[in-house]
Amino acid sequence: MVDIQIDTDKPIEEVFKGLGITATKDIIVETKNWGDTFVHEITFDKKFLDSNIAVYPNEWN
Repeated sequence: MVDIQIDTDKPIEEVFKGLGITATKDIIVETKNWGDTFVHEITFDKKFLDSNIAVYPNEWN
């Protein structure tokens, strides 16, 4: 797994604790707040960031 999106009412620190993940400089977290809900997108390997992917498999001809 290189990327996960979690919709929750918990801050990222509690999500990491619940998943047993230790925050490192290699883990990239983007958080959006939608009212009482946090949307955390966690990327474990930066080469899989959207900005680093030129063409997705579903876009291949």
